[in-house]
Amino acid sequence: MPDEEVQERGREGVGMVKAWLEATTWMEFPVNAYEDGLRCTVPLLSGKKKFDLRGHHLGDKHQRRALSVECKRYTTKGGQLKEYRRFLAIAYSYHAKQIELLGGAVDEDFLWVTSNPFDNTKVAWTHLRTEEHLLDALADEANADVLGDGHEIDEKLARKVAASIWLLVFDERQMDVTLTAGELKKVMTVLEREGPGLWQH
Repeated sequence: MPDEEVQERGREGVGMVKAWLEATTWMEFPVNAYEDGLRCTVPLLSGKKKFDLRGHHLGDKHQRRALSVECKRYTTKGGQLKEYRRFLAIAYSYHAKQIELLGGAVDEDFLWVTSNPFDNTKVAWTHLRTEEHLLDALADEANADVLGDGHEIDEKLARKVAASIWLLVFDERQMDVTLTAGELKKVMTVLEREGPGLWQH
């Protein structure tokens, strides 16, 4: 498949995942890697990472959690397990970098959304989001470059990061039962998802 077709397939996939997640009425993704690359890029202990979507949970503005999404539009399992394990290491590296920069970890969730469940003969699917699996991914030499030299793994932080991981399977037929952009706009006018602002008249 030519590069431009791969690019367009990826863009379309990210667009569908954005629409699907926002149709829950509990998430919002104002930036994406195709139109807002810089704002989708986050610092790691070593280097940077561009996510496909960045946004936040809706709800109380004072307790809103950020969201970073990686979309994988595959028709076969391919190398997804390896890529997913790297995604776990990146999520940890981002949190550790925030501690370096800000003195504390931020409240952020990381969503891996795939259009094809990846077969895994080593562990059960439910194990993929555990602290144990995250620590195993951090110990994998293939992911050492995102941790930087001399970083000592913080198991307490790893536990926090594991709790922030979402692993979702998206089937494109779900778009047939998802709110359209117009329907979502109407629904959001009657739902109270925003919570109180900083100041009210």
